[in-house]
Amino acid sequence: MGKKIIQCIPLPTELILEIFSYIPTRQLCKFMILSRSMNTEIRKILILRFNDTFWNSHRRLLVLMTRYLLDFVPINNTFDFQFHKFDKTTLHATFTLDTTQPTGTLGPNHSKLWGLKLRGDGILRDNFINEPLLYSDWDCPTELNESRIYVFDSETDKEHPFLKTFFVTNGQLKTPTNECKSTDGLWNSYVTGRGKNKLPKAKFIGRNKKKMEDEDDDNNNNSSSSDNNNNNNNNNSSSSNNINNNSSGNNDNNNNNNNNNNNSNNNNNNNNNGHVLGVIESVIIKAPMLMASIEEKIQDKYLGGVKFIVLEGGQKYLKKKKTCTIS
Repeated sequence: MGKKIIQCIPLPTELILEIFSYIPTRQLCKFMILSRSMNTEIRKILILRFNDTFWNSHRRLLVLMTRYLLDFVPINNTFDFQFHKFDKTTLHATFTLDTTQPTGTLGPNHSKLWGLKLRGDGILRDNFINEPLLYSDWDCPTELNESRIYVFDSETDKEHPFLKTFFVTNGQLKTPTNECKSTDGLWNSYVTGRGKNKLPKAKFIGRNKKKMEDEDDDNNNNSSSSDNNNNNNNNNSSSSNNINNNSSGNNDNNNNNNNNNNNSNNNNNNNNNGHVLGVIESVIIKAPMLMASIEEKIQDKYLGGVKFIVLEGGQKYLKKKKTCTIS
């Protein structure tokens, strides 16, 4: 008997696409290298999935940035980003910061944030959400931060004042600490891994601006300089009335002028001192990464990663020993 010949029968394209529509996003992206036509059809599936999920104002990004000042003092900042636009060619999604959102709130309903329940036993309540990064004038030109990105749904009710987060990615982010005068404060930086292949995972766009300090001291110096001017006028009038004391009056005027010069120098020195405020305006990230995070319900395994967002009133679900009772 001869050998059986197995003949491969190609499946119709419609049937293949029907099968692809049930494949999870992470595995589906691996088939994009098969052919150009298949790539186009898979993109259509991914675009449809993304639109169904993120054209909801409650589906948002949470970014946790950890800064280490002097290599041992951690400072945490959290940001809440809303969906802005989606590039169908590159499959990149852009999320922006809502500048009209009240301080300490998140989501379109402006729910008040109480704190963040970490995967370990910790509870993070360092800063208000969406607070700008504060850089001192003695900082280095750039600063290396650890950034962690999550997806969450802010839609909830008073009976469930907590939001579950799904981990997307993490990496190092280098941010400038100066005013970036050449670009009018605008800057961009990429979140990269720690290994040899530091491929960009997400792009951050921000803006730095100068925050002046000691304004009250400037006002006090101005008031003192005005008092000195009044003293000058008094000295001038007294010198005109007392002709014999012209030389002493002139000396007093010179001293007062020197005091005014010193006050103006102090004002200039005060204007040179201050801090730089850094605001993260938007985040650009690949849409398949976001979809895979939601579909697979990925949890951050790092002990310092965010597990739950606890809204106001949700603290009653936390025991005194900081053990979370939320399931």
